[in-house]
Amino acid sequence: MKGRRHARWVGGFVVAGLVLAVGAVLSLGGGRIFRDRVRYVMFFSGAVNGLQEGAPVTFRGVKVGTVTALAVAVGDDNQPRIPVYIELDAESFRGTGSRWSRADLHQRLEALVEEGLRAQLQVQSILTGLLMVQLDFFPDEPPRLVGGDLSVPELPTRQSGLQRLTESVDQIQLDQMAKRALAALEGIDRLVNSEQLQEGLADSAATLRDLRQVVAELRRRTGPVGDEIGRTTASLRELIELLNDRVEPLLGQLESTTQETHRLMTNVNAAVDRLTPKVEAGVETTTRLLEESGRQFDLEKGPAAELLRNLTRASASAERSLEQAQQTLQRLEQSAGPGSPLESEATALLGDLRETTRSLRQLADYLQRHPEALLRGRGPSGKDD
Repeated sequence: MKGRRHARWVGGFVVAGLVLAVGAVLSLGGGRIFRDRVRYVMFFSGAVNGLQEGAPVTFRGVKVGTVTALAVAVGDDNQPRIPVYIELDAESFRGTGSRWSRADLHQRLEALVEEGLRAQLQVQSILTGLLMVQLDFFPDEPPRLVGGDLSVPELPTRQSGLQRLTESVDQIQLDQMAKRALAALEGIDRLVNSEQLQEGLADSAATLRDLRQVVAELRRRTGPVGDEIGRTTASLRELIELLNDRVEPLLGQLESTTQETHRLMTNVNAAVDRLTPKVEAGVETTTRLLEESGRQFDLEKGPAAELLRNLTRASASAERSLEQAQQTLQRLEQSAGPGSPLESEATALLGDLRETTRSLRQLADYLQRHPEALLRGRGPSGKDD
């Protein structure tokens, strides 16, 4: 009986241990045994310091896989390469309304690679220096495939900003920079401790003292000038205020004068508008009178011309009468004898006739030169103009 009880206890402990072992595997393994995973390989250029097995693989901050292994592979060209193997969880990717299977994930990743999906190394923790693998789209980066392990599908990689910075730092020749810095420090030390610099500092101090003296002298001399400027400014301010007081009334008067002038011009314009028809009528009447006067005193036709022709005929007739009278006087002298009374009367009559003829001739000539005399008469002197 005791042996049977002992066997039962042993069997119970064994069963309990198996149950605990299975539970531990399921809990600690995170269900890896029952999850669909797709394995990929990547080849990064340069060192992968800080990247370890178990490092996360993320896509824009979301964990989608894990780094499973790192190795060193030497190809036929004797160039060492570092393949990084990862496993992507198919359940971390999903389509519209459904999760992807292993086959779906492989096909979809090939399409995403054509769209620009690339893998790069990023810092996981600045304190520890650990790295992780990040997946993201870089369509401008051409795919870079090595083909070092044909048994596993390869994801193209790109050089991250951290790797480019590391390579730039590695290319810096620190020893030469240190030598140059040391040489520069030695030159600065020689310059600081040189006699020329000490003398220059002493000269600068003396120059500064002289400048202080010059400034003090300028202040002493420009003090009265400043006071005078202040008084002048005050006088100018008073003058400006006085001008402002005087200008404002003048502006008011000027405005009033301008308004009065405007009203006056308005009245003048109105008066001119009223007088214009009358002036035009007067001008028209004067023009008609002048035309009529011109016709009256025209020496070729009209009353003046007729009068001038009559005067001319009268003058010619008087000249003929004068000639006849002279002939008659000659006959009287022959018949009566010289010194007779008849001869004296005939001589006087002949003189009067001669004077009348001369007056008629002068009047005709004057009227021909000055027809306007018929309207206004001869001048005060009685002489021709």
